[in-house]
Amino acid sequence: MTRSDIDHYAGLDSWGPVSAAEVWGLMGELALPAVPRVIDVGCGPATTLLRLAADRGAAVTGVDKSEAALALARSAAVDQGLDERATWLSTPMNDLAFDAGSFDVVMSLGGPYRNDDRPATFALYAQWMTPEGFLVYGDGFWASPPPAAYQEATGIAETELCDREGYLAQARAAGLESVAHHIATREAWDHFEGTILANHEAHAAAHPEDGAIQAMIKGKRAFNAAQLSWGRDTLGFCVDVFRRKA
Repeated sequence: MTRSDIDHYAGLDSWGPVSAAEVWGLMGELALPAVPRVIDVGCGPATTLLRLAADRGAAVTGVDKSEAALALARSAAVDQGLDERATWLSTPMNDLAFDAGSFDVVMSLGGPYRNDDRPATFALYAQWMTPEGFLVYGDGFWASPPPAAYQEATGIAETELCDREGYLAQARAAGLESVAHHIATREAWDHFEGTILANHEAHAAAHPEDGAIQAMIKGKRAFNAAQLSWGRDTLGFCVDVFRRKA
């Protein structure tokens, strides 16, 4: 039985280990024009995006490959009377095309890479930003070298990520510098991973005769155990606010 992203992340106000309140703490006081243009690539339920529309008068564009996530975002926009301020796209990342300087804020919190390449993604987002604009970007990094046992249990190869300095160097190569950031705490990681596991456990309990679902939950338990054993000291997640380098 197919489960949507909404089922996967049920009970979380942000589809990542940094909460919506923590993201807003970085963004709420940004110097923006009267009607800022904002895009969120990988918007999920678009919680922060819609808050920008409500509190800052933003014209917003949400992009996500998940139709379930976009349906949730559209519904929230209608409920909040913001539907005329919002545009929703399911366009694949590699097909997105905007003119240079199209947005005052580009957001991507755990979103996809352009051509599976983070440096290329930084360069693209820098192009989309206005000269005085901001990139609000969240992604994983290695807080310490990942043990082989962790890589085997999670399927995350060491080459998939870099350390924090490598991550910032990639941004600098695109002409960007971090002016504020928030790193997910261990408690936030535990809550994030624990909530996802609980959602999968409930799904498995509701389908005890489905062999594929029962095999899936074994894998999810192993992943969560690896996170608790090694991931809390190994895998980091940071949200940065970037501007163009002076």
